[in-house]
Amino acid sequence: MTLRSVSILSGVRLSTIPVGAVGNLTIKPLELNENERTLLDTIIKRGADWRERDRAETITMLADGFSVKGVAAKQGYKPEAIRIRHRKWLKQGFASLPDQPRSGAPTILTDEHRQLLKQWAEAEALSSRDLLS
Repeated sequence: MTLRSVSILSGVRLSTIPVGAVGNLTIKPLELNENERTLLDTIIKRGADWRERDRAETITMLADGFSVKGVAAKQGYKPEAIRIRHRKWLKQGFASLPDQPRSGAPTILTDEHRQLLKQWAEAEALSSRDLLS
């Protein structure tokens, strides 16, 4: 197991930690090829969704040798959330970065209703006199 000193949060230096070590648990180190690294960096810099950017940053930090606890502390998550992201990346790759469809009630507004609401929102506001008359 490789040893590396990792700097996290406002210059706090952790002692030398084994790469991939998590307390008594170890995770499989991530190895990114050049294309994956480039795509992840692009997502981090230019991605439209903040969640996707955050997940991409997690993966790059793990590939750089940060521990799960180090990544969790830097990003403000629980270590288990970082482990979940790691497992999803190993199984799904880039498909693990965007949000998955969520369950819930289907929308009850039709396209006609949406158009009407849009017209109302864009219409000129009425004054109190107009409303009372």
